[in-house]
Amino acid sequence: MPDIDATRDAAPTSPVPDPKYMHDPRWKHAQAIVERDILPKLLLTPHVDPTTASPEVHPRFDDFLNLVRRDGSDPGVWAMVQELIEAGTTVETIHAELFSPVARKLGVLWEEDECDFTEVAMVCSRLQRAIRHIASEYGVGPAVNSPRVLVSALPGSHHTLGPLMVAESLAGCRIDVSIGEPFISDADPRDFDVVAISVARAEEMAAAQAFVEDLREQSPEIRIIVGGAAFWADPSLVARLGADGWAQDASAAVTLVHDLTGTSPRD
Repeated sequence: MPDIDATRDAAPTSPVPDPKYMHDPRWKHAQAIVERDILPKLLLTPHVDPTTASPEVHPRFDDFLNLVRRDGSDPGVWAMVQELIEAGTTVETIHAELFSPVARKLGVLWEEDECDFTEVAMVCSRLQRAIRHIASEYGVGPAVNSPRVLVSALPGSHHTLGPLMVAESLAGCRIDVSIGEPFISDADPRDFDVVAISVARAEEMAAAQAFVEDLREQSPEIRIIVGGAAFWADPSLVARLGADGWAQDASAAVTLVHDLTGTSPRD
């Protein structure tokens, strides 16, 4: 196993595209689209530094941040994740105190021009692969009488890392989870007890409100919970949307689902 602590002070490298493409107008156009439209939705909390804004940051955060930014470091990332799980760290803690803060930190670094859009995209892709690896290695089936939860972003959203972490955390707690937007667009809310919606930006509130209204129209009894960067800045948006609750991270979403459905993690 690699020496994880040896990466603490290492300078992360940023993947660089082939220089012959960088002067191509099509490359510059694609870069502009990614920086303007995709990254603000992909990242969880721009302008909020998770190492100072939240006490819920794992003691190995700096190690993990350096490691996950290294080009081609998937095996090292997985080795560290596996080491932590085998030492007793829960999957929910890894999602809430490592993966989410790292994504937020990348947003801060990008806003401060300390990393480029290519590195951010690579790191978020690496985190998604780690999340799927955890699900593959440590996933369990839903408990008997588990609440059914649909985890969704907004239609057409590029913000998928947060909803994916929430879905895997819920599934890891033996809750029956399905994925909705933008992965699956025809899920029927009447088949679920709770819909969990992730909203990345306050500018998406009009779309979020329309989405909530549509869900209520299809299934008046559905419980709706929300999460995402938009609500960190203004928690009053939860009530304005008509949601039944707000979860600040994947672990809180697990508790909220059980509270709203009157179920227990031991059911």
